[in-house]
Amino acid sequence: MTLLSCGDVSRMLSLIKRKPLNTRDKFGCIRRRADGIGRSRTTEKSAPGAEPEADHKGDHVGMIDDTPIDIASASARLRRPKKNELHIIVAKAVLAKMAHDGEQLINTVKGSWSYRKGTWELRTDADWLEVRVQDAGERLGFTVNNKLRSEARSWIERRPELWREDEIQWDQHGKIPTRSGLVDPRTGALEPARPDHFCKWRIEVDYDATATCPWWEIMINDMFGDRDPQHQRELVGVVQELMGAALIDKKPRALSKACVFWGIENRAKSGVLEVVTGLFGGNPIAASISSLDGNHGTMPFLRRAPWVLHEAFNPGQWHFSSTVKAIVTGEPIGMNVKNGPYLTQVAHAPIFWATNHPPQFKEATKAIVSRMVVIEVTRAFSESKPIGAAAEAIKRGFSKPGEFVVATELPGILNWAIAGLKRALERGAIATTESIAETAKAIHEDSNVVAGFLSECVEFDPNKRLKTNDFCLAHSAWWSEQKSERRLPSNVAIGNALKMTGDARIAIDRVDLRENSSRYYCGMKLNAMGLRYHKAASESRSRMFEAKKLNTSDAAREVNGFIPPSWDGLESIIKMRKAFERHDRVQATVTEPVMPAELVTHSA
Repeated sequence: MTLLSCGDVSRMLSLIKRKPLNTRDKFGCIRRRADGIGRSRTTEKSAPGAEPEADHKGDHVGMIDDTPIDIASASARLRRPKKNELHIIVAKAVLAKMAHDGEQLINTVKGSWSYRKGTWELRTDADWLEVRVQDAGERLGFTVNNKLRSEARSWIERRPELWREDEIQWDQHGKIPTRSGLVDPRTGALEPARPDHFCKWRIEVDYDATATCPWWEIMINDMFGDRDPQHQRELVGVVQELMGAALIDKKPRALSKACVFWGIENRAKSGVLEVVTGLFGGNPIAASISSLDGNHGTMPFLRRAPWVLHEAFNPGQWHFSSTVKAIVTGEPIGMNVKNGPYLTQVAHAPIFWATNHPPQFKEATKAIVSRMVVIEVTRAFSESKPIGAAAEAIKRGFSKPGEFVVATELPGILNWAIAGLKRALERGAIATTESIAETAKAIHEDSNVVAGFLSECVEFDPNKRLKTNDFCLAHSAWWSEQKSERRLPSNVAIGNALKMTGDARIAIDRVDLRENSSRYYCGMKLNAMGLRYHKAASESRSRMFEAKKLNTSDAAREVNGFIPPSWDGLESIIKMRKAFERHDRVQATVTEPVMPAELVTHSA
């Protein structure tokens, strides 16, 4: 990656750093400095009585410093450049200045990456490099026009020494980048950040292993102060691990979770988001969910920053977007850079959202819900009666508790988050609680049209089968009651949603699981509640159920049937029964949700 020798760097810097060509002597006469081509000369007559200017020919070239340089070697080295060489001289001067300042450059098909002060930055525009060309050219005494700027920039961008064809593994060092260097989350060891660590970002905090954050701990504990002490510690531990997992990019998939605080107003949600924002430099991604599908909607995700939304969801609005799903689940997304290339890459943007309304996704699978940790916040705070960190913030002249702790405790908050990250890495997953699991289940059931019906009206049985039309009829009566909607999901939509639940204990096969003119779902049956919904729809005179009644079983007879022995050898039945065996084995070993280890939340 090094283009110039140390001698080249020294010579170029001596040219770039010298004074402007036109100066005035002590008599106010305009003098022209030597530019490496000719000797010094007076351009106006000297003042009366002044000594004639000494002729420096054969002495040294006039640079800004007083270090003599042998004129013979200088002349050979700095001959009058040919016109078609000017852009090369300026371009080399730019690279020399970058090398002297500890900067580096990599050119790729996606754009240029510049390294400065420990981090790399993608440059998709030409302005940043042309500004440097302009500065170097002017300092060298050249007239810099559009042609020179363009040619010098193109020469730099096409240097083989600076070109990279292979994919660069950005931010895969597995450590926490800070202003002090890289911190090992397991040992706390600190090392300087190097260009070959390929860091694109860092925490704008100096690492201090002894720092604490007492007011932040009071603030986050107060947020869950209406829960019993055990549940309070569990929830604080989950938040600690989520903030810790946001500190690194190279981590197990189970540590990549979106954090959503759900609760009505005055629940301290925004205060936590302000602390997250402050920890990561104060410049979060704030693009709304609805804006992502615009022409350049994903451009903000070019940089690595937390995606912080203080009101993520609108009431009564379904939020579904393939782009949102890809960001939440860690899949590559397209980024149409304005006046730049079209890129495809993973958006490394830790998600921290708050909402006054329950999240709603038209997503039949659990792909989004399983990657989100939705924490319901129920404790109300009064602005007129501040407590804890809020009261202390006002006492010290801050308007909000989040502003207060960001201004005074960031090194300690970093240590607090590192403690959570260490715990999550040892476990291999983010902790959860019973309340978080219940909230996730409710969101999924609201997102998939059959998930709630399965939970309330169906029992799993490896020897039972149910007509698809009977299932849809019972579901329609349940849907009408639960959702208070006159428009019922079609049988096709119900069947697709059932398949998207991904439960292997349900055998679905349009070809094999058919008898006469009826198709069947195997591995389940309607429970007592499901049978009541089936009967209610069968006996209803409402026109909304007329089409649903076609080819259904008589509610007065047995709706649930047994799988005939002749089907035992079918591949779909065999797979279904193996899934029951696996499910039973798992249930025998799983007893409790994963809780934060030892419930340690302090930063030490």
